[in-house]
Amino acid sequence: QPALVQDFTPDIDTAADAVTSTLSQDPGAYPVAFAVSPDGGTVYVTDAGILQVAAISTATDTVTGTLATNKKPGEIAVTPDGARAIVTDYHSNTIEVITIATDAITTVTVGSNPEGVVISSDGTTAYVANPGSDTVSVIDLATDAVTATIPVGSSPYGVTLSNDGTTAYVTDFD
Repeated sequence: QPALVQDFTPDIDTAADAVTSTLSQDPGAYPVAFAVSPDGGTVYVTDAGILQVAAISTATDTVTGTLATNKKPGEIAVTPDGARAIVTDYHSNTIEVITIATDAITTVTVGSNPEGVVISSDGTTAYVANPGSDTVSVIDLATDAVTATIPVGSSPYGVTLSNDGTTAYVTDFD
């Protein structure tokens, strides 16, 4: 039986400003972040309590599967082709690159305490904010290797890209 995610609200009707469904799970669950698949059919939710990523169907609001993680999952991003998920682990200074179809995991060491993650629109590059080292790691997703470490302001937490992909925006926690 696939695990559910405690107190995750998958549906809010934006026209009515009302919750339409909620999923619940064991007290050990600890949902942290989510990402929607490119086709909109699946929401992936990281669960730091059960050490997994739950795949939830947006059509049925049910858990259709889980992706095991080796570490405590935090933030998540899904590649534009929907084939892989990038999950941060604040406590191990790594990200996990998960191949969704096979649940295969490649672990990549990044800066200290990785949090925010974003993937370029062409799916070739991931950017990870590392508040513990005041850096952003640039990861080549063809090789799953860090190609650059960019010093930024104090405690970068979030990262996103401009629509044309030419600029990364980073929030500083301090």
